Amino acid sequence: YSAMYWLRSPGRLVAALGFLLGVNLFAVYLLTRDGPSAGCEDPRKAAAQAELITQLQRNLSQLQLRLRSPAATGSNVVSTKSSGTTLYVITPTYARWTQKADLTRLCQTLMHVPSLHWIVVEDSEVKTRLVTRFLARCEVASTHLNVRTAEHLRRHEKEPVWKKSRGVEQRNLAIDWLRESARTGQLPGKSERGVVYFGDDDNTYDIQLFEEMRDTRVVSVWPVGICGGLRFEGPRCQGGRVTGWYTAWGFERPFQIDMAGEPSPGPNS
Repeated sequence: YSAMYWLRSPGRLVAALGFLLGVNLFAVYLLTRDGPSAGCEDPRKAAAQAELITQLQRNLSQLQLRLRSPAATGSNVVSTKSSGTTLYVITPTYARWTQKADLTRLCQTLMHVPSLHWIVVEDSEVKTRLVTRFLARCEVASTHLNVRTAEHLRRHEKEPVWKKSRGVEQRNLAIDWLRESARTGQLPGKSERGVVYFGDDDNTYDIQLFEEMRDTRVVSVWPVGICGGLRFEGPRCQGGRVTGWYTAWGFERPFQIDMAGEPSPGPNS
């Protein structure tokens, strides 16, 4: 009990984890410094040594994760950057086999982001039971909306993917909701500023991205990985200004960038 009490301090926890990390690193060094043996080493001994090294390396990975955890770093305290800006993440979604899995991954990412409100908009005539129950369990503050995409805007089976953009009406409904909420003084979040970001549910996001976008004043742009048939798609910049676009299709578009690479100020900014 006294040891646990002593470790309640973040500084002491970091020191203890750092010590354990150093012990494991030294053990791996001792076991591997001589490299592979050229002699007739007992194969059972070599297998046991390899197993021990693997376990120590696994321990190293776990300790490194612990050192980056909120308890060790104190990151559970809201930063000064996040405390003044609310992020409004708009996510269109539609019924498919992977819908719940995709929403779960995104929810568990957003759970780690402070000062954030999630607006989930279904491409449906009604709010489905699946998404309603999912959002009730998700620990992210959220708003649930729905609108069915008009028939002439739906992409049909044989049409090219780029012919019609999915989620347009859902994003527009979310923007209208934000504007109306701001006009009536019912906008979620108590921050003085807001930033709107379109976060699709089938993407993967680094948590650092959400802190970077809080500085947005007019619009921000950045590369999006594994997009548009390229390793990444994004802006070409020179002297801090966007001069063109790195993309492989849709060159007639005025802004040749994926929706995930462009946040903009919210209605209360």
